[in-house]
Amino acid sequence: MQLHQRIERVYALRIPRVLQDVLLCLAVHANSKNECWPGMRRISRESKVSVRLIPKAIDNLEQIGVLATMTGNPHRSTRYILHLPAVSKGVSLGETLRFTKCNRTVHEQSNKCWICHKRPAIIDN
Repeated sequence: MQLHQRIERVYALRIPRVLQDVLLCLAVHANSKNECWPGMRRISRESKVSVRLIPKAIDNLEQIGVLATMTGNPHRSTRYILHLPAVSKGVSLGETLRFTKCNRTVHEQSNKCWICHKRPAIIDN
């Protein structure tokens, strides 16, 4: 997949801006197999997101299903694999990816969204 296709697919997602910025940074660094391995500091510097918030953003992107991480050697960077769904003509992909409303049960769980305190979920129309 070419760079402009990855960028188009990232912008088609309706996700919080911080998650979009982190995903866009990863998309820019990805190779033709949609794999990349930038360090936390590089992601932070290029996405303008705090280093401390990057792991939480990556966890949320994994929950949504657009990113997978592979860890191996502890002395090397984590490898990220992008799973960006195709954008069909006339239909925005963002219509299928939404966040559920917050309620008390979501706040009690540890997998809530750290940005808007909502739990990410994929909603089929």
